[in-house]
Amino acid sequence: MTVLDGKQSVWQTVRQVSQLPDQTIRNVMGALGLPARFYPQLVSALSGGELVKLQLIRILVGQYNVLMLDEPTNYLDVDALDALADYLQNYPGTVIFVSHDEPFRQAVATRVLQFETHQLVDPDKVVKVPQPVEADLAVLQFKYDQLMADPTSSTAAIQALRQQIDRLKA
Repeated sequence: MTVLDGKQSVWQTVRQVSQLPDQTIRNVMGALGLPARFYPQLVSALSGGELVKLQLIRILVGQYNVLMLDEPTNYLDVDALDALADYLQNYPGTVIFVSHDEPFRQAVATRVLQFETHQLVDPDKVVKVPQPVEADLAVLQFKYDQLMADPTSSTAAIQALRQQIDRLKA
């Protein structure tokens, strides 16, 4: 996290790090919850959540081709979350982020890596070990036995389960 100069205005703080057109910066700021009324305010007058948004905006409009974001959705309302997701989906560079916000991850991530037992794992590259057929058979046989013992079970349900068992045995 960057320490911001509390004596500068919000607009100066953002403008100094970006080569983007003013209107693009304004659009990003407004979408993330810092509209025009914030521009003349001193950074020192912002709340904690507003400071977080300001720092995020500086990163997003800065001159970077790789963004590394740790929980970027913290302190954002629903509209700001949607705006951030839209922005990152169209970001021309690489974005690496950590987020526990599942809908956000699904909207933005094109590849997911996860930590499992202190190791970074790519779930798409992990060999999936199929369950042994015996385990599936045991479960189906148990359900079949329950249906057979239940006088209210339909014949069709019993036959369908029997066919599943027979297919697994084949």
